[in-house]
Amino acid sequence: MNDDFQAQLPLGLGTFPGPASWKTIDHFLQYTHPETLGRFTKYDYGTIRNQGIYGQNTPPLYSLNTTRVPVAIIYELSAAVNPPLVCSFDA
Repeated sequence: MNDDFQAQLPLGLGTFPGPASWKTIDHFLQYTHPETLGRFTKYDYGTIRNQGIYGQNTPPLYSLNTTRVPVAIIYELSAAVNPPLVCSFDA
């Protein structure tokens, strides 16, 4: 977990439990594990359930090449959780 993310995590969870399910929070936390860092995967149910759901031991990557949805990135200069330096992208 990088230092920026680790510093932002308490701010992001400051409204916990907020409008999120436990599964959503768990899925988010799965991305903080070293083995999944930088990989955008489906929910990890564990080896046995993954085998039944996905047909493989690990969750598959989301295929963003086939995803076509409009996206808007909205932030404010004083945002604590996602300041402009964190909100960068290539168009």
